Amino acid sequence: TSDHGYSTIRESVDVKSAIQNSSLGTEIADGAIIVVPIGGSVLFYVRDKNVLIAEKLAVWLMSQSWCGPLLASQAVSEIAGTIPASVVGNEGERVPDLIMSFTWDSTVNDKGFTGFSYSSSGSAGQGQHGSMSPNELNNVLFAQGPNFKHNCSIDTPTGNIDITPTILHILGVPGSENMDGRVLYEGLHGEDTPDHQSIHTEVIKAERTIEAGVFRQEISVTHVNSSYYIDSGKATLDSTGV
Repeated sequence: TSDHGYSTIRESVDVKSAIQNSSLGTEIADGAIIVVPIGGSVLFYVRDKNVLIAEKLAVWLMSQSWCGPLLASQAVSEIAGTIPASVVGNEGERVPDLIMSFTWDSTVNDKGFTGFSYSSSGSAGQGQHGSMSPNELNNVLFAQGPNFKHNCSIDTPTGNIDITPTILHILGVPGSENMDGRVLYEGLHGEDTPDHQSIHTEVIKAERTIEAGVFRQEISVTHVNSSYYIDSGKATLDSTGV
């Protein structure tokens, strides 16, 4: 299995420096905002969960051309235009106050591979992961053995989180029923695929009118029984309506 796919870096963005040169420069200078770049996304921690500073930061991010989906922790969840971080499984005391995924597109690079994205590191033309681009979220899993179906391609949503419960099921070891992942029955001999009615996709949307325009974002999530998978997340800034 691979742990992720890839996008080609369109441009590397020094988000911390950009904030330092903005109206938020004072806040970042005294440590009220901590910026943690992680490739295709950037994490933001705000001192004392200060909602006013977090909202100021969120609005500034929404106005940037490279800003994609923007998620907020429960502590600052009332910020209009953001999507709860719990949608993508980020919960708990240590969750960042804001999480921003860089924007992406489906342009084909000079080697024939689809997908460009901005990044917090690396150089233009290199590969990267960490955003909500489907090109980075989609990866590959091959399985071979007496328990697996032969010459079979599975198109139901799955994820790396499903590998351990599937192996435990094959070995007859209990405990998989208490895991977040699910057994990939559809790839096993003598097992049925998930009921079509148990698979559904929901799209979570949010928008906010700011000085630069209307920021709109959406995250697509597919549920299979009690498991869920992030399909993609995207955002746009429409300046025509201002």
